[in-house]
Amino acid sequence: NEKCDIIAQEERKKYPTLLIKKVQRTLSDHQIIQSIIYQNFKQYFDTISQNEHPQLIKIVFKRNLSQEFMDVVIRVHPTLYKQILTSQRLFIDYSAVKVLPFTLITQCYKCMAYGHTSKYCKSDRSYCGHCGNEHDYKNCPNKTKEEHLKCINCSKSAKKNGDHTTRHSAISPQCPVRSMMIQRQIDRTDYGAM
Repeated sequence: NEKCDIIAQEERKKYPTLLIKKVQRTLSDHQIIQSIIYQNFKQYFDTISQNEHPQLIKIVFKRNLSQEFMDVVIRVHPTLYKQILTSQRLFIDYSAVKVLPFTLITQCYKCMAYGHTSKYCKSDRSYCGHCGNEHDYKNCPNKTKEEHLKCINCSKSAKKNGDHTTRHSAISPQCPVRSMMIQRQIDRTDYGAM
C-alpha cells in the first residue's frame, strides 16, 4: 500500500444570509456595515477585535428597487444572525429597515439550471424561464400567457425521475426543483444553535 495524502473532512458550512429591505441607495457598503455595527450591536462588537469585524458581516449583493432604495443581502456570523433575526429590524443611517431570512441560491439565467451563473454556463442553448423553450426570457413571445408556463428544470427532472407538474416558471417559489435547491443550501448553512 502506498501512502495517501487525502484527508476526509466534514464540509465547512457557510454563514447564513439575510435580506435587508429598502436601504438608501446613497449608502456605500462600508457605511451600511458601519451602521449595522455601531447603531445596532455596538456592545457586541466592542467585545471583539477590529480585525474580526470584516469576518462577521459581508455584503453579498445589492438589488436596486428604485432611484432611492435598494435591497441588500448580507452574510453574517451565526451568533449575529440570531441577534438580527430576533430584532427583525436594523437601524441603518437614519432609517429603521426590515430584515428577513434569505437563502441564497445560484441560478443561471441562460440555461435556468442551478449551481452556476450565466457567465460560467457551459450550455450551448438558452432556455426561457417562463415557457421552457429555446430562447431568452426577454425574447419570449409567451410572457403574458399563463397557458404557456413550463419549467425547464422540472421538465428535465420529470424525464429522469418520473412525472411531476411543470406548469410554473423556472423561478417560481412553487417549483419543486427550486425548493430542493433551497433545502440543500439550508442544510449547508451554519445557523448556530437555534
